[in-house]
This record gives sequence, C-alpha cells and structure tokens, in this order.
Amino acid sequence: MALMTTHVWSLLTRRNSIWVEWIHEHKIKGQSFWKIRLRGNSTTGWRNIMNLRDRIRPFIVSKIGNGLSTYAWSDNWSCVGPLCAFISSRQLHRAGFNPQSKVKDFLHDGVWRWPRAWLDMFPVLINLQPPTINIDVPDSLVWRVSGDVEQDYSASVVWDTIRFHGIKVPWVEIVWFANCIPRHAFLAWLICKKKLKTQDKLKQWDVGSATNLNLMSCPLCCSEPDSHEHLFFECSFSMQEVPAKKSMRSVIGRLLLAATAYFIWQERNHRLFKSKKRSVAMIGEAIVAVVRLKLASVKVKSSTTGMSLLERWKVPIM
Repeated sequence: MALMTTHVWSLLTRRNSIWVEWIHEHKIKGQSFWKIRLRGNSTTGWRNIMNLRDRIRPFIVSKIGNGLSTYAWSDNWSCVGPLCAFISSRQLHRAGFNPQSKVKDFLHDGVWRWPRAWLDMFPVLINLQPPTINIDVPDSLVWRVSGDVEQDYSASVVWDTIRFHGIKVPWVEIVWFANCIPRHAFLAWLICKKKLKTQDKLKQWDVGSATNLNLMSCPLCCSEPDSHEHLFFECSFSMQEVPAKKSMRSVIGRLLLAATAYFIWQERNHRLFKSKKRSVAMIGEAIVAVVRLKLASVKVKSSTTGMSLLERWKVPIM
C-alpha cells in the first residue's frame, strides 16, 4: 500500500513522466483525483490505486499558495477536511460553483464567496478562516501525519503512518539492531514471542508419533520435560552457555545473547532429530566464531575501547 501510494503522489504532484501525463489525459481528464468514478472495466492496477483513496486521503493535505490548483470542494486543504464531506454537489451548483472550482474561486478580496445560508446549514464553516492568497506561490502538497506534523514524502513515511502500531516491547533493542545476525535475531524474536515448537506444544497439537511421551524429555539435559521455559531458563546445559555479565556490552552483548539462543535451539534439534551431539565447549567455540565473523564486518569507531574489544576478540583490524 505504501508503494502504491507513491503512484498517487506522482499523479497529484504531476511528476514529469509519460505515465503520469497519460493518466491525466485518459483517466483524470481535468477532474479531481479524489472524485473520479471507478469503472467496471478498469485494470487491476488502476483499481488498486483507486481503492487506496479513502485510506490515504486524510494524510495528503494541500497548502494554499495562489489557490489556483487546489480543488475547493474535493481536496483536503482546510482545517475541517474536504468540503465534499458535508456539502453535496447539488448545493455546490446552487451556490454558483462546481466540482472543478478552485480555492481562489471561493474567495473575493479575502472574503468567502459562498452564500451566508451555508453558515446556518454547515456550522463547521463559521470558524473556517479564509487562507492568505499569495499569487506568486503555487499550491503544494504535504504529507501530514497528525495535527500540524508534516513530513517529507517517502514510501517509508507512508508505511509508518498507515501501519498498525502496537505497544513497543521492552526487548526490541536486544533482538533487532543494526548489526544483528538476521537468522539469530529471527530466532530470538520467536523466543520472545514464545513461538518455538518445543515438544510440549507439539504434543498439544497431536502431530503424530514423532512427539510421543518417550521423546518428551529435554534432549540437552535429559532430566526435565522439553519446554520453552526449561530450554532457555532452567536447563543445566543451556545455563553453561549464558555469557558473563562483563561480556554484555552493547552490540557484542546482544550478538552473544542471540547467538547463544540460536545454537541452543540448533543443538536441541540436532539431538532430537539427527542424533548428533556436541559438547558445551564445542558450542561455545561455534558461538565465539560466528560472533567474531560478524564483528569483522562491523564498522568500529577508532576509539581505545573499540580497538581493545576487537583485539580481545582477535578480530583483524583493517
């Protein structure tokens, strides 16, 4: 949706392209983009663009300069929103205007030209002040997030505006950060969401003989039932992989945490499904190796602390 909105923005701002000119010539035909009717024989691409209008319209706002290009009735330019939300096209025509009338057409010497009866019919207009017209400045479009907060248009800004915003979880910076190892971060995310398919969950789903009671013990310590809480917080094998607090420094600490969780889960699966075993020391070496490899690609500022960490991790300094 965010990427499709870029096409809408191109049409509204009349970006210099053959496609934009073709759409204006054959689809828009001098009308307001927001009031074009969707025909039954429209292509899928054009239909998708049209279907976006209701979702993104509140965020695309016209800033009045000379008032010559903003549609007074259908564009979103006033503090009360598009006038078409409460003024019908019939009432518009009775007042001597039409859907193609621009904001400049609604004004005369800085005063509204609409009939006084409109103030009784639509009280919301009483507090709507006429915009200041500057004949030397063209109208422009802005992406307004909320209130008076405006941002430069981009697909990422649109995405951040229209997406669902949940409550920010406290562990987000531990799992997702600039230098994370994606597969480790993904597994850490599954752990935080408690979505790993440990045997206690598979048994509830009754997925078959591969998860019968004989296999329900933890493949690492073989002393307790296999579960999410046991695997990462109680298992004696896993606890030997938890890095010391003095190692938990910013990026390195988070890389170690995610890598440890990743290799614990990998070892559990190897023992359960492939009958392969590695010692705690071997897994520890694997964790160190993968973190060291990642650190070799991380840009570290030329500071005493940064260089000292690289030396301790035996990372080649370029």
